[in-house]
Amino acid sequence: MKFLIISDLHASIDDDSYSRLVFKGAESEFARRFLNYVKGLEKNIDYLICPGDIANKGCSESFNIGWSFINEVKEALGIKQLFCVPGNHDLQSRPKSSFSPDHAIKFCSPKFPTADYELNTHFWGWNWVHIEQDEFNVFLINSSAYHGINEEYHHGRFPRDSVKQLSDYINEKVGDKCFNIMLCHHHPLKREDARIQP
Repeated sequence: MKFLIISDLHASIDDDSYSRLVFKGAESEFARRFLNYVKGLEKNIDYLICPGDIANKGCSESFNIGWSFINEVKEALGIKQLFCVPGNHDLQSRPKSSFSPDHAIKFCSPKFPTADYELNTHFWGWNWVHIEQDEFNVFLINSSAYHGINEEYHHGRFPRDSVKQLSDYINEKVGDKCFNIMLCHHHPLKREDARIQP
């Protein structure tokens, strides 16, 4: 079983100061080279994981182009399943140009974070969802759920009530597997040594 992890793309449509993944029109030289490199490894990757920050600074256009690229990687490599969560840069929490920081990401195409309507409804409603695989469990955690409120985009949050809800669910409903994956964008524990920047 092989996993490919792509994180913190910070895709852009015109600004190369934060990322090399810049799409001029629909093309990105870095994206093309990355895809060719991974294809050249000939590893038969089974799963693609993306812990967020597909976009940069809440730009919905850069999210759409980055999300399309991630799905292109999945298809080009014949990967059977994609697991993804939003990062703080994926929500429109900075520019204050949207009535809802997560509106654009909830209604993007392809669907986000999964291709399944019911899983997405649970994820956006409770800020977590369980995806059961044959050999393992995946728990997607939305640690960016409160972005758009004050200065929340500086850090993540998964409230204690949600932790209890998820813990109860796991104890009552989740069977044993070979391993579990809990995917979130932010550090699960506060890091005192981490610097904070907008």
